[in-house]
Order: sequence, then C-alpha cells, then structure tokens
Amino acid sequence: MTTIRVRGCASALVLALSVGCINPVGPQRAQETAYQYAMSMRFGQADGLLPFVEPAQRPSYATRYARWRRTLRILDLELTGVRLLSADEANVSLVVGWSKTNETTLRTTVIAQTWRSKRSQWFLVGETDIDGDRGLFTEGEGG
Repeated sequence: MTTIRVRGCASALVLALSVGCINPVGPQRAQETAYQYAMSMRFGQADGLLPFVEPAQRPSYATRYARWRRTLRILDLELTGVRLLSADEANVSLVVGWSKTNETTLRTTVIAQTWRSKRSQWFLVGETDIDGDRGLFTEGEGG
C-alpha cells in the first residue's frame, strides 16, 4: 500500500513539474517570449515577428519592418535584459548591430521595448531607440 502511495505521489510530482516546464508563467514566459522575438529578428524572420506584436499595432509595425528588409541588414542582436515592472508589464532591452544595405559601416543601437501580458500571452506594445546610432526607426537618420 505504501509503495502505491509513493508511486502515485511521485507520478503526480512528475506531472506537475512537466506541466510547469511546458507552460511557463510570469517572468519566465516574458523572458522566453522576448528571446523568441529577438531570435526571429536576428535571423531575419520578419514574418515570424508579427505574432509577438500587439494586434492593434501590427499594421504600423509591418510597415516599419518592411523598410528594414529593403534598406537595412541586422548583423547582430543581443537581448540584454528583461525587467518585470508588474505581473503584466515588462521592459526589454536589446542591442542591435546593423548596417544600411548600401554601406559597410557597422552601426549599433540600443532599443527599449515595452511588453504587456494579455490572457497569459506577452505582446510587444512599444519600442524606441534609446542610445547609439539612430536610423532603425526613422528613414534618413543614422549617418
């Protein structure tokens, strides 16, 4: 009888741990979502970025990143921080290495992003360049 209880408890513990690993919550989910976004951006998977963007902002985001694909190259991208402000809001910082397609100059820009959780899913709701070379968000800048 004791063996059955121990096995039952062990099975329940394994199940609980595996569900926790599959379905991360709070800070872990924010960090994982920001990382997936950063990797999609780093490897030029622009179409894969839209699901991360808050639905109402997707049209303007798509326009901005279409320009990136025509005029810029992302050479490197590093996720440098995820800071939870509340249970449903986080700040993410990225350092982007990039160049214009018609130049060889390496530029570096620090981006601050705001992410919000809606129904357990994190969405990018805003971003701005806060340091380094300008030009990622405004045509004609950066050099």
